[in-house]
Amino acid sequence: MSEPIGPGFPQAPIGSVNLTTSQTYWNLVEIAPGQYDFERLDEIVETAEARRARPMVVLGFTPAFHSKRPGSATAAATMPDEAAWRAWVTVVVERYGDRLDYQIWPEPNIVGNWAGTPAQMARLTATAGRIIHAVAPDAVVVAPATTLRLESQRQWMDQFWATEVHGAPVADSVDAVALDPFPLQDGTPEDALVLICQARRILADRGVDLPVWTNEINYGVPSGGTMGVRPYPDDRQAAVVARTYLLHAGLGVERVYWLGWFSYPGVAVELAREGVTTPAGAAYIKVHGWLAGGPQPVCEVEKRLYTCVVDKGVMTLRILWRERGTQKVTVAETASRIEEINGKGRRIEGGDVIRVDQSPVAIVESPV
Repeated sequence: MSEPIGPGFPQAPIGSVNLTTSQTYWNLVEIAPGQYDFERLDEIVETAEARRARPMVVLGFTPAFHSKRPGSATAAATMPDEAAWRAWVTVVVERYGDRLDYQIWPEPNIVGNWAGTPAQMARLTATAGRIIHAVAPDAVVVAPATTLRLESQRQWMDQFWATEVHGAPVADSVDAVALDPFPLQDGTPEDALVLICQARRILADRGVDLPVWTNEINYGVPSGGTMGVRPYPDDRQAAVVARTYLLHAGLGVERVYWLGWFSYPGVAVELAREGVTTPAGAAYIKVHGWLAGGPQPVCEVEKRLYTCVVDKGVMTLRILWRERGTQKVTVAETASRIEEINGKGRRIEGGDVIRVDQSPVAIVESPV
């Protein structure tokens, strides 16, 4: 179980928290028909708000007593009684209103999470969206999060967004798209970027024009999500965190939720360890500082050398890294300083040659 809140809440600039792994699903809150235990969710919401981090609750899974197959071991993944679904969504949104954002279901294009069809999930989505928008119009309704690494998962996503409910596209019911762009086990942030671009093509083909959020991201995840993954070395963890946020910013992805700020089985990166910020967490804080207060960075790649430029007016940051290998780069005449994701920095002069590898560095340049 992952705790996005509590005594170990990261000492980092965090604007929102995703409660996907916080054990606050429908089947854990509605303990008997019509009886709800909100103690845990109340505590999480209060703690997150105290840190000025907006919570996003995930509304699925199905309680066994609301399933058409109550005795099934996978009852939580089944289509619920729709009257019970309406009642649950209404109870939650009337309790929390605009304090939360509301996501419909976790990864329904994984068999263990959803045994129904894309059309049935679209129907649940439209029902929930209608209720939430009526009761809490300033809350964000987030579509079910979809994984992307397999072709079959992308096909499911395409079928979902192609669905109409009562003659209206399902996209009309939500305010944001949620993606889980975990690459294959040996994949990189650059591979995750490819998956997001593929998902955006699906959305464009279906006429969906909504903000895209990365609902979960981490690395080293085996097929099937088996446990026992060995964490990356700290320097590699820091590098992939930095590259993830830089690439997402360059694409204009508005939110990126990390799966497992703390130790979490089955993933290779942790941003905090026993309540202490790791080098990966420090890299997140550093990259946040590079990006905050500037426009969307302009990113490009040439021969595996990635460059993201952030123009802050009083200075420009030219952030460089390689996906693999190393490369010598001559800095511009306007360069004055180099900053690393570990917080180290030094003065440089125009024409100096630096070595770039998988760990992003920012070259500080004066305005021309």
